[in-house]
Amino acid sequence: MKELLKHEVHSVIITSGTLSPISSTAEAFGVPFPVVLENRHVINPRKQVFGAVLSEGPTQGSLDASFQHRNEMAYIKELGATVKRLAGSVPDGVLLAFSSYGMKDSILESWRQLGLLEEIAREKPVFEEPKVKG
Repeated sequence: MKELLKHEVHSVIITSGTLSPISSTAEAFGVPFPVVLENRHVINPRKQVFGAVLSEGPTQGSLDASFQHRNEMAYIKELGATVKRLAGSVPDGVLLAFSSYGMKDSILESWRQLGLLEEIAREKPVFEEPKVKG
């Protein structure tokens, strides 16, 4: 950002849904922000977000994603079955968050090989976040 100031850039617009808290984000850029517009989130968490902890899936298999179990086929299948069931019952979208891109890639590849990803895709469109944004 300091390089932009050297070129006498007058306006920079930075948008994101994940820049909160804005004060520390602005500080990290290392340049002053004389104008900051911060809007409320577009999602109403009381109506559009549900959070829960599931210890087992639809076939009563364990959903223990600890390091020692996360690569076990029984866990991977149960997780896929759970996502499929949720995708078929929620009215809109489902967001899956993995602890790393490696974990995401491993799970999705297993689901592809098992045919689970195709089954999930019959319930909801599947969009994968790329590692590199272009």
